[in-house]
Amino acid sequence: MTGQTLEVSADEGCLQAGIGAGNALRPLGPENANFCVGDEVTFDVVSPSVIARTCRAEIIRVVPEDEVAGLPNRVRP
Repeated sequence: MTGQTLEVSADEGCLQAGIGAGNALRPLGPENANFCVGDEVTFDVVSPSVIARTCRAEIIRVVPEDEVAGLPNRVRP
């Protein structure tokens, strides 16, 4: 899913901390694994305003480009 926008489900505290932060998804399996809808992943949140955290997350869907374009600039990838 390289270059696509993914929607993830995770602990609310982790997702809220991730707004405006640097986020990264890592596979739970082999380091170079591809992401698929339904996969569990590691969601890393790094921000100068909150303590860095790592959460478990699940990939829910690939967000269509038209939906991404309709998002406010502050939350658009």
